[in-house]
Parts: sequence; C-alpha cells; structure tokens
Amino acid sequence: MRSYVSLVKCPLDFAIAKETYLIPTDIDWIQWSIFINHFHVVGDDSVAKRYHYRQLRLSRLNWVVQIFRPKHSRNRWFYENPYWSTREFMERATFPLVFLFASVSIALSSMQVALAVPVDRLWSHISDDHELQEMNRAFWLFSIAVVLLWLLTWVLLLGIPLVALCSQVFWGFRNRKEKQAINTSTV
Repeated sequence: MRSYVSLVKCPLDFAIAKETYLIPTDIDWIQWSIFINHFHVVGDDSVAKRYHYRQLRLSRLNWVVQIFRPKHSRNRWFYENPYWSTREFMERATFPLVFLFASVSIALSSMQVALAVPVDRLWSHISDDHELQEMNRAFWLFSIAVVLLWLLTWVLLLGIPLVALCSQVFWGFRNRKEKQAINTSTV
C-alpha cells in the first residue's frame, strides 16, 4: 500500500490506475483519498524486512526462497509457480540447452583439430611442403583461438552474474549490520 501512496498522487494517476485494473473501478477519487491517507504514516519499521534491502523482483525472490527454504513455506516455489505446463518449461529451456550443446560442440571440434595437427612440424623451418605447413599452422592457431574465445565467453556468461549476485548479497549484509548497529544504539 505504501507503493500505491507514491504511485497514485493525483486524479490523473488514479484514472490510469483504474484503467490498468490496479484499483477497483467502483471507487471514486474521494473514497480513494480517504482510504490511502492512512498509509502515508506507515514507517519502515512496520513493513516486512525484505523491503529494507532494496527492491526484490519476484524472480529473484523465488530464487532466494528456493535457496534458503524458509520454515513456513509449504511447497518448493512458495511465491510463484513458474511453469503451468510442460510447453512453457520447454520453451524456456530449449535455447540455453541448444546454446550449451553448440558451444561445447564447437570447442570439442576445435580441440580435435588442434590435436590432429602434428605440433612437432608446425614451427620447424625444415619442411618438404611449405604450403601444407602454413595451412596446418593456420588451422592450429584458429582452433586455439576458438577454444580461448569459448573460455572467455563462458567466463563472462558465468562471471558477470556471479559478481553482480555477490555484490548484492554483500550490500545486503553490510546494510543489515549498519541498520542493526543503528537500532541497538537508539535503544
């Protein structure tokens, strides 16, 4: 309700909220103003603690619930059932699985090419067939570059979200300690 206090401040906001079905259509502006006026004075101490640590989207909240499993949760998902049918699950899972398969397949093919090229004759100056040696060197270097690019891609795909998640967790713990210190000093 505190969010509604901030979002619906004038009759135009009220009309938009009614059009988007955020507010029942049988309430007028005067009734709404009287009702919402009581929520202006609600402080941070009166709301759930999860609002003290920034905004949590429902998807993030679902992951947090799955990881920490609160005692009062009755099922695994608790806040949202993410898939109502197998079709939705398959639509979401297909692209990451195809990407994983394709990237691993490309990396393994590149490793196979790199291993198939005779390394002992790649850099030697004594060779019977100079063109074949240059072609072997080009294929070997390209295969190594593909494997390194594959590794870099996976480090970025896994590293950036991991760093963002760790920074959010550390921010939450640091903020919680600061709020606890403030609360103990005021008591």
